[in-house]
Amino acid sequence: MQLLTGDLEELRKCSNLSVLDLSYNRLEDPLVVDVLADMAMLKVLVLTGNPLVRQVPAYRKTMTLRLSQLLNLDHRPVFPRDRACAEAWLRGGIEEEIAERKRL
Repeated sequence: MQLLTGDLEELRKCSNLSVLDLSYNRLEDPLVVDVLADMAMLKVLVLTGNPLVRQVPAYRKTMTLRLSQLLNLDHRPVFPRDRACAEAWLRGGIEEEIAERKRL
């Protein structure tokens, strides 16, 4: 059975939830990111094994930007450097990201 975005809407109400493992739940709808982005305290997220990982453009950068408190994504840390490079990428594309990596 595939989980749909509507099935996850209740997560928006979990204001203190900081760790969430949704691995291998057949999540496909990129709108799931909107639900997760509303979870202000979310620090650890696992979406491994879900089709949406391949459907969200620039997945890791996008998740790092949209989930501002995230410290770990799919069992890999999100370092301040990762966040700075993702923000540079958002501002000016790959060239800006490369420049930011050289600065750090």
